[in-house]
Amino acid sequence: MRALQNEVIRTQLPPPREYVEQMREAFSKYRDGAAMLEAMLNDFQPVEAPYSQGQDVSLRYFSPSDVQQWSAFLLGIFPRVVNASRAEQ
Repeated sequence: MRALQNEVIRTQLPPPREYVEQMREAFSKYRDGAAMLEAMLNDFQPVEAPYSQGQDVSLRYFSPSDVQQWSAFLLGIFPRVVNASRAEQ
């Protein structure tokens, strides 16, 4: 999952500097604005740490090909997820 996520991230362009500055100005109105900007910019960096169990993960996509790759990935793991869910009941 992380490899696919990083493949998608690798193909995207970072936001233009002007956009980042606009977001910096907008986020500055909030107490945690710097953290908000950092979180936004981190979305353009490779995921280095393994995901933890139960962690929410956004499936990033920027092209139809990305969506197709995520679809194939999800189709491959859904049977296991469903079986694990049934076992917990």
